Amino acid sequence: MNASLIICAAIIVLFAAGSVRTARCADYVSVPSATNSGAKKLSCCRLSDATPRISVNGVLAQTATGEHLKSAIRYFDGGDYTNSYIECQSALKLSPENAQCHYMLGATLMVLLDFPGATAEFKKVVDLEPTSACAHFMLAQSLRLRGKIHDARQSYKTALKLNPNDAMAQSYLLECDRVSGIDWLIADSSKVAAMDSSLPLPHTIMGQWYLSLGRIDRSIAEYEEAIRIAPGDPYVYFRYGQSLGTLERFREAEEQLRKAIALDPKYADAYLSLAWVAGKQKKFSEAMRLGRISVALAPSDPIAHINLADIYLQSGQPEFAVSECRQARDLVPESIRYQKALAFSLRDTNRIDEAIAEMYLVCQRLPLDEDLKLALQALVQKKQKERTRPDFGPGASEQAARPTFSR
Repeated sequence: MNASLIICAAIIVLFAAGSVRTARCADYVSVPSATNSGAKKLSCCRLSDATPRISVNGVLAQTATGEHLKSAIRYFDGGDYTNSYIECQSALKLSPENAQCHYMLGATLMVLLDFPGATAEFKKVVDLEPTSACAHFMLAQSLRLRGKIHDARQSYKTALKLNPNDAMAQSYLLECDRVSGIDWLIADSSKVAAMDSSLPLPHTIMGQWYLSLGRIDRSIAEYEEAIRIAPGDPYVYFRYGQSLGTLERFREAEEQLRKAIALDPKYADAYLSLAWVAGKQKKFSEAMRLGRISVALAPSDPIAHINLADIYLQSGQPEFAVSECRQARDLVPESIRYQKALAFSLRDTNRIDEAIAEMYLVCQRLPLDEDLKLALQALVQKKQKERTRPDFGPGASEQAARPTFSR
C-alpha cells in the first residue's frame, strides 16, 4: 500500500507571513530519485511552494522500519511532532543507513526549530543519496534558516545541477544572493522566466520574487506579462491580486481578484483572498459575506473555515469563530493546528472549562510549546479564582453579607 503524504507543510507555515494560503492548483516540480549503486532510493518530489513529499512503498513498507516511518509521517501530518521524532528515532535504530528515515527526522527537527539538528540529518541524506536534488534542496533550506548563506548557496547550486529546471531552487538561490548583497546576480533572475517564457507560471513566480525585493515596477511587469500570455487563466489574476494585497493596494487587489472570480465563479480561494482584502479595510460585513461564500464552495476545506473564523474574530464575533474552528477540527481531527485554534477561540468566548479541556489535549501533543503551557496555566488560575469567589446567595447583596463589628 502506497503512502505519499506532505511532510513539511508546517515548515512553510512557520515561516510564511499572512493567513491566506497560496492556491492549491500550483504545478508540481518533479525531482528525480537517486540511483547511486544499489543504495535505498529516496523517492520524493516537491510542490512549487517547496513542500517536500516522500513515499513509503515496496519492500520497505512491509518492514518494521517502514511501519515506524509511516507512523512518523502520520504523526507529522497531524501536527504531533514529538511522536514523529520518537518514531523516526525508532526507525533509525533498526535501519541507521536509511535515507528516508534521516530525511523524515530532518523535516521534523526543522518544525521543532532545531535547525542544526536538521542540517546534520540532511547531510546524512546527501551522503547516502548524493544524486537526490530534493535532499540537497532541503539541506540548503536548513542552512539558510541558520543564516549560513554561503553554504546554503552551494547546496542550492548542487540541487540545480541535478535538476536545472527547478524554478524554486533558483529563486531561493537568488534570495541568498540578495541577502549576501550580491545585487549584480539579481540579473540572473531572468533564468527562472527563461525556463519557459511561453507559460504564465514562471512570470508569476518572478512577480512574487521581485515583490520580495521591493522592486514593485518589475513585479507588476511580470504579472502583466503573465496576463498577456494567459488572459483567460484565473490563477494569474488570483496571484496578482494577492501580491497587490500584500502591498496594501487593496482597490487594485480587489479588481484582480474579481477578475479571477469572473473567469471562475467557483474559485473558492479567490473569494477567500477577497474576504481578507475586505477585512483589512475593516469592511467586515463584506468580508463575512465573501468568507461564507468560500466556505459554501469548499465546505470540506478546513482552511476556509479557519480563515472565516479569523474574520469573525476581527469583527468582534468570537462565538461564530468557535463554530468555524470546530468544523475545521472535525474535518481534520489529527491536525494540531485546528485543535489549537479551537482551544483559543473557546478561551476568547470565556468558555473556560471547554478551553482547558482542548488546550490540555494540545499540550499533550505539543509538550515543547512553552507559550501554550503558559496559556493553559493562566486559564486554570482563572478558573480557580472563580471557584474561590464568595457566593452571597440569591437576592443577597455583598454589603449585607459582610461581617459587622461592634466596639
